[in-house]
Amino acid sequence: ENDGPEAQALAALRFVQDDVRYFALSLAESSHRPADPAVVLERRFGDCKDKSQLAVALLRELGVAAHVVLVATGGGDMLVDAVPNVR
Repeated sequence: ENDGPEAQALAALRFVQDDVRYFALSLAESSHRPADPAVVLERRFGDCKDKSQLAVALLRELGVAAHVVLVATGGGDMLVDAVPNVR
């Protein structure tokens, strides 16, 4: 059994995907600000922002340099020429 860093990172991602239910609370601040990863972990649900923040927090705890990014795929072929934007 492989318990190395790659296996741990994969297990963390699978946990967030499989064991944290997608459920959006689009009220007040929840509509645009992710919940604290500890809260998402405790309640085992969150929207895409919440789950992304939890995944990053878990990966960072494992020593993986991880960041949340927003990917827009609506541009089709023009995405090839687009420059990534970091805020």
